[in-house]
Amino acid sequence: MAVTKIKATDPAEKKPKETKKAKAPAKEAKPKAPAKTTKSAEKTVKPAKTDTTKQPFILLRPFVALGRYVRNSWNELRQVHWPNRKYTWQMTVAMLIYCAIFFAFIVLLDALFSLIFNNLLGGN
Repeated sequence: MAVTKIKATDPAEKKPKETKKAKAPAKEAKPKAPAKTTKSAEKTVKPAKTDTTKQPFILLRPFVALGRYVRNSWNELRQVHWPNRKYTWQMTVAMLIYCAIFFAFIVLLDALFSLIFNNLLGGN
C-alpha cells in the first residue's frame, strides 16, 4: 500500500509564469569504439535452462512430494535462531510464574462466584 503525500496549496497563491527559453539541443552521444573481443568473450552464451523437469510416474508422486516436504522443512529448521539454555530457562520460569498467577486468579474468581451464587440461591 503506497502512501501519497498531498501538499495543500492556497488557491489564491499564483505560481510565477515560467519564461519560455530556447533549450539547448541535447548533446548526441558519440558512438563508442567497439571493444576488443577476447576468446572468452567470443564464446556463445548458452540459453538458460527452462523448467522442463519430467513429472514422475503417478505412483511415485506422493513419495516425491514427501521428500520435497522433508527437504524444505529441514531447510527452514536450519534458518531458525535457536535460543541458548539460559534464555530458555528464563522463559520457562516466566511462563510458570504467569501460569501460577493465572491459576490463583481463576481460583479466586471461582470462590467469589460460588459464594455469591450460594447466598443468592440460599443453598448450603
